[in-house]
Amino acid sequence: MSELRFRDGDVTVTLDGGLEEFVRKALDAAAGEAVKLMEAAAEEVAAKARADWYGTYGVEKRSGKSGDIRVFTTVSDTEVRVSVGSTDLQKAIFVHRPGALSQVSVEITKKEYDEKKSRARRDNVVGGGGVFKARKTLLGYGILKDHYYAIVMNPRSGLDGRYLVPELIRKPMQTKIKEIAPALGKAIADRVRG
Repeated sequence: MSELRFRDGDVTVTLDGGLEEFVRKALDAAAGEAVKLMEAAAEEVAAKARADWYGTYGVEKRSGKSGDIRVFTTVSDTEVRVSVGSTDLQKAIFVHRPGALSQVSVEITKKEYDEKKSRARRDNVVGGGGVFKARKTLLGYGILKDHYYAIVMNPRSGLDGRYLVPELIRKPMQTKIKEIAPALGKAIADRVRG
């Protein structure tokens, strides 16, 4: 179920408990089927966005850049708005898919490190052949001191490095609204007539 908010000017309050129940009943009485259709469509988009956000080309959970993908129903004195978005509005907008040249470090054994390092010396490769021994721990990146790592192409890299909010939320929501437009129009017409 979507998170219910009430907005008055610059102030937004998230409702829960008995007050949320009261506002939902009032919303059902005023807008009825139209809001239910929009919330169902938004929940569908949010579920797919959540799966893809952390899926094959999304962000890594340890990065902490994304918050959670949720459906928000915002009620004001002039409108009811159903939207899909991240709980972290400051950072999530700028989260993007890794680009085509994105690289990551993966842990390797001391033996692999020695082999790659000696091969790099033999072939006179600048930078040591993309391997290193960590001098300090970087927990946000999963690097531990005195462990060995190789730099490899990011398995999540894509061709475009596009921002995820437009790709996983805005575009699918626009498509979904076009799909439900006839049913939504009928629900609004029925409400106006009734």
